[in-house]
Amino acid sequence: MSLKSRVNLAIGNLMRAALRPVGYTLTPLKRRAEYIDAAEIRAAAAAANMSVPKYVARLWNEEGVVEGVVAELKSCGALDGGGRTVEIGPGTGRYLEQVLPGFQPDTYEIYELDDGWAEYLVETHGVVRRACDGKTLGETADASCSLVQAHNVFVYLKPLQSLDYLLEMCRVCAPNGWLVFDYFPSEESSTAQVEDWMSHPERYQVFLPERIVDGILTARGFRKVTSFPVRCFRGSARYDVFRRTS
Repeated sequence: MSLKSRVNLAIGNLMRAALRPVGYTLTPLKRRAEYIDAAEIRAAAAAANMSVPKYVARLWNEEGVVEGVVAELKSCGALDGGGRTVEIGPGTGRYLEQVLPGFQPDTYEIYELDDGWAEYLVETHGVVRRACDGKTLGETADASCSLVQAHNVFVYLKPLQSLDYLLEMCRVCAPNGWLVFDYFPSEESSTAQVEDWMSHPERYQVFLPERIVDGILTARGFRKVTSFPVRCFRGSARYDVFRRTS
């Protein structure tokens, strides 16, 4: 066992011992396919005297990732202006926590399948939960949102499910509104990255063809404002920021 593995095991054992007296058990973190338990993670974060987003970022070795993405969004103007925003799959609220104070929306809608995390986000941030069916934004009106977001979602969903959501994002985006999402473009994949993924047991990563993604958006009056890489699943995904021009 490597030194890093021994350290992680020791930390895990200490946290399990700390949580056992209050009735919680700590299980290995899982990504979206079998998402992490809200009650357990909230208790573990409290025991570590950390916020949930900071705790999860540390456990996933992604400290600073969200802050870097939000800085890019601020730089290109995607967080200017306020209004209504909607986020697909906010999970633990790592991005929500950073976007909310900067964007200052009139309404922040979320579509989240996990009841525990959805209730936590409503309780903690006062956001509006919408009924989530895994493919549509059915409770959000056409052209009503100035910012439409999906963070770390299209990197694991089935391709057609992601494209369903992408069409819905187009539908609810207002004139001059912004679309923000990340994914793994198949055209940018590398053999080294794929082989690294294949050397681990997790099977979350999903590629999307860039020409299809760009084609859907440009055909519906969106132009790409910027793109930038972001660390994700031991590799690099890409954020795209589009703006509606018609």
